[in-house]
Amino acid sequence: MTWQTVIGLEIHIQLNTHSKAFCSDSARFSDDPNTQTSIVSLAHPGTLPKLNRAHIESAVKLGIAMNSEINKASYFERKQYFYPDLPKGYQISQQASPICIGGRFTINTSQGDKTIRLHHIHMEEDAGKSVHDTDPKWSKVDLNRAGVPLLEMVTEPDFRNAEEVSVFITDLQRLVRYLGISDGNMDEGSMRCDINISVRPEGSDLLNERCEVKNVNSRRFARKAIEFEVNRQIQLHEAGRKVVRQTLQFVPEEGITVPIREKESAHDYRYFPDPDLPPVVLSHDYIDRIKSGLPTLPQEYFIELTKNKGVSISDALIMIEDAGVADYYLSLTKDRSDLNKAAANWLVQNIIPYLTEKNVSIKTLPIQSGDVIALLTSVKDNIITNQQAKELWNQALNDTGVNLFTLLNSKVAATPVVDYHAIVEDLFNSFPEEAREFKAGKKKLLGFFLGEAKKKYPEVNVKEVQKILG
Repeated sequence: MTWQTVIGLEIHIQLNTHSKAFCSDSARFSDDPNTQTSIVSLAHPGTLPKLNRAHIESAVKLGIAMNSEINKASYFERKQYFYPDLPKGYQISQQASPICIGGRFTINTSQGDKTIRLHHIHMEEDAGKSVHDTDPKWSKVDLNRAGVPLLEMVTEPDFRNAEEVSVFITDLQRLVRYLGISDGNMDEGSMRCDINISVRPEGSDLLNERCEVKNVNSRRFARKAIEFEVNRQIQLHEAGRKVVRQTLQFVPEEGITVPIREKESAHDYRYFPDPDLPPVVLSHDYIDRIKSGLPTLPQEYFIELTKNKGVSISDALIMIEDAGVADYYLSLTKDRSDLNKAAANWLVQNIIPYLTEKNVSIKTLPIQSGDVIALLTSVKDNIITNQQAKELWNQALNDTGVNLFTLLNSKVAATPVVDYHAIVEDLFNSFPEEAREFKAGKKKLLGFFLGEAKKKYPEVNVKEVQKILG
């Protein structure tokens, strides 16, 4: 029997607001345990929560970017459960009335484009952190993170393999960075992923019992957890056994999932509206103002680069990692569509590696965009070779006393005019037998003549020789 994988995600996005979700305590990351707390985040009796404007604004930004419907009247609820790192004994969250409803997001996979539907996005606060590995006898609790604002994104079960999940997480990380609402770093806990996995016979529409792999903190671990869990569930079904609905933990060292507890359902948490927080009521003007202030989003850059500029998908994905790089490319090609491919190649092969090596922004690139256009034009017009262009580029980067335009002009002035027809005639005279065969139609000899041209005339543009040889 052929099995189909069915996956839905619950992704927690930690926001980069200055203060916590429902009090003025700092939300800044700190290595010093229990230093970012107060009587409010510690839930002392008589303390009351208050709304965080930046928390709401971040939710609306993400909802608009994910094509969700913004709920103009949502409210908070108390999600009841007891754990040492949850000071109040409940979490302030949204369940019945989330701030963003529905939505869709298109990803590009090896099998082509795929649209993932969202169920909703809601606001909530984070719990603290239990530390189990610093003392052989005791577990410790750090409440710095307690109350830090989160957005939880819940997708529909539209994923069919680990690659789709990995691409979605990558694209979401990029998006929240563009929006400026989170750094999206999974290894630091800024984004955590719960993966709901089930399998069913190929062609079936039924949703079988699922298991949830909790708090996966990297794309690589997500892939491995999915692959292991899918195989485990298939083996159970084929052995005639039932998949028990459980919350699981992925163990990276062994590459396996292990049960933590039986999976809870919504009624287990005994949700009810938080009596201390007012409803979140949003106006049309407020939503429109946020929408008009959004930056160009990565998916918009991707469409512009691939559809309108002819950039390859792989190069486009590299360039849109940084909005500044994508903007720089568009500035290079704004009035020079003839440089679309050359500019993309130059960015990916020369500029981006330089930025990565120096760990700097493209805004600090010491070469003007106009000089780059002149350089690429000189290569295109066969005035200099691509290798000569790279040498000039490296010289301009390493010598602060000169600029690229000056170096380029000096190089062009010193470059003699090449008579390519004379070069071809010389090659034919040097290899008369091969010349006769080539002229008679043996076109395989083209590579031979080009190779000899490179040896004898290393400074010339071999493409010009190829044009004459046909």
